[in-house]
Amino acid sequence: MLPMFNCVCLLCGKEFTTYSQALRKGQVKSCGCYGKVRRREGAKKRRQDLTGQTFQFLLVNSPAEDVFRGGKWRTNWNCLCLRCGNKTTALTEELKAGNKISCGCYRKERLGEATYKSLNGQIFSELYVDSRAPDHILPDGTPQVMYNCICSCGEHVIVSANNLRSGNTKSCGHLGSSAGEAFVLKILQNENINYKHDSGFSDLKSSHGGYPRFDFKIFDDNGCLLGVIEVQGEQHYKETTGSYSSDFGKFQREETDQLKKDYCFAHNIPLYEIRYDEDYEKKTYEILKSMNVLHVNPVPSLVSEEGQTTISQEST
Repeated sequence: MLPMFNCVCLLCGKEFTTYSQALRKGQVKSCGCYGKVRRREGAKKRRQDLTGQTFQFLLVNSPAEDVFRGGKWRTNWNCLCLRCGNKTTALTEELKAGNKISCGCYRKERLGEATYKSLNGQIFSELYVDSRAPDHILPDGTPQVMYNCICSCGEHVIVSANNLRSGNTKSCGHLGSSAGEAFVLKILQNENINYKHDSGFSDLKSSHGGYPRFDFKIFDDNGCLLGVIEVQGEQHYKETTGSYSSDFGKFQREETDQLKKDYCFAHNIPLYEIRYDEDYEKKTYEILKSMNVLHVNPVPSLVSEEGQTTISQEST
């Protein structure tokens, strides 16, 4: 076995290991950086000067820092986008092949126009597309086309074009009511409570562009908001299996739940939560009683086997 030595590259300071024979014969002169430098210098000598040339909407201003990709150095250029005035960089092969024709603004604009023309006035499940809403800009700068939609129940919502086309969003949310929500909803209807189901606030927006919605907003007889009620399923407290968990994810649930709590705190809106392991009927009546919206003073009773809520009154 040939002896090996630990070495330090005097060009860049990197430590590496190599055979003694390779050192004696001069086959190894550095950690490898010297070869990269030589290839880079050779590429610079061979490259064609594109300064001043225009490729579609890109004007080449000057050489940029070369990029090492695919095992070799590739010539990079500083460019000015003639469509919007933004600065960008592009490789020689991208410019000559026409793979990059702008800073990205042209593609974004075409994408937005194509989507805009195709959805206005269409119906997707329970949603009618009424008009274009302001685009939501994704972290990478790509605009996500949004639409103002009217649900069959009369609720107005903003939905992305992707969710409309894919069928991920089929209504304002009323189609996806849980069993707990349905139970609370029945009580609110039986007690003639002024409420709004599955509704958000225009100034409450999540990091991924959605508008978090509350299960129930409770109002007094004059239409003043008294508080909100959230019926929290098991997935809000621990990781579960199933379509809801895989579609939304624990992190997004935690983020959205915290956003709602922070918003209510900042706007002095009472937030009431009903856990999945609580007595829905008892808890709901406790909340309604604290809001002082019950016209009588009901005593919560058990739900019958048929699922009908029976209410008795205290004697006066």
